[in-house]
Amino acid sequence: MRAFPIRLEIRLEAMASDGGWARARPVDLWVINSSTMCRARITEVRYNFDDMSLDAKLHADPQSHPVLLAAISKFGHINAKGNTAEVRICIRLTRAETGTDPVFELLASENLFPHRDTPLPSLTRTILDSLYAGRPRDMRNIRPPPPSNISVSLDSQRIQLRDDQARAVTMGEARHPILAVQAAFGTGKTVVGALLAARLAAPGRLVIATATTNVAVAQFTDTLLKLDGFRHLSILRFVADTSLQEGAPVTPVDLHTVLHGLEARYSDSLTPQEHRRLRRYTRARRLIETMLFHPEQTVNLSEEDREKYSIAEMMNSETTERAIAILLRFQFPSILCITTSSLLNSTRRGGLFYDAFWHCRTIIADEAS
Repeated sequence: MRAFPIRLEIRLEAMASDGGWARARPVDLWVINSSTMCRARITEVRYNFDDMSLDAKLHADPQSHPVLLAAISKFGHINAKGNTAEVRICIRLTRAETGTDPVFELLASENLFPHRDTPLPSLTRTILDSLYAGRPRDMRNIRPPPPSNISVSLDSQRIQLRDDQARAVTMGEARHPILAVQAAFGTGKTVVGALLAARLAAPGRLVIATATTNVAVAQFTDTLLKLDGFRHLSILRFVADTSLQEGAPVTPVDLHTVLHGLEARYSDSLTPQEHRRLRRYTRARRLIETMLFHPEQTVNLSEEDREKYSIAEMMNSETTERAIAILLRFQFPSILCITTSSLLNSTRRGGLFYDAFWHCRTIIADEAS
């Protein structure tokens, strides 16, 4: 009962299989006789084939912690000595977000082409007409550009691009509205994409590199960081806390890593208010990371400590937004690496990168995943 967020341990009997219970899967919780629904996430699952039982541990979402704690205190049986409680609950497994599912959900909720099939003038029609409708289709067999002699230093090793790779880079720099680079697995598409992103980077302009999985984004980011001739570029990778909690790979340019070092790097140029905001962010972020990656340290907390974690969780979005605003002022990223689902979320009005997105003219999608 002293943990933050509150933990739940359950045991299910007569289970023929795990029934979809899996680590990191979100669930809905209802304490019987209470009037509210809460959210939690499965953190551990053990299935016993001998007696067909399933034991699971759940962590409540920080936002649901006070509501769930109040419901358990009111309708459960409290063991004050052991700081535990027994309570009757109903649990519903919700759909786990895997792969590109979040992308499809976000796209399905958007009215992308409201006036596509009507004669009304709209920005959508203007864009589509200017790119496609106004251009007669050229049926001639257009020859590809001649091969270019392009080499790149990758992690102190000089690599000569093949003719097809060099043509892809050349066409990518030709400012076509849409360009698809098709090649077999393992033929160096990520290297070509990273080199193209680096060559297209310009002061005050944002290049976005996106993929459907965090593993692919991390690989793209690592490739960018290995380009010896472009180490002057400011590269930033965004990865959601839930993905980090599930074991997503990390890089030296992950957002929160960069934000942690922002005050030390620009100490002489920051205003007193910016110093305060970055220190507030750093304090809150340390608590959040303890809660995410070291939950064993948040089991037996005093009331004062629980209040600190609760405030840090509530203020997380605000402190992060203010820290990012300072980052964009002093260290505007040349290239932002981000999953497609996070890109759609963060560039909406009010999103973390809504303002920065207006400086973007190039999006590179690495579909290798």
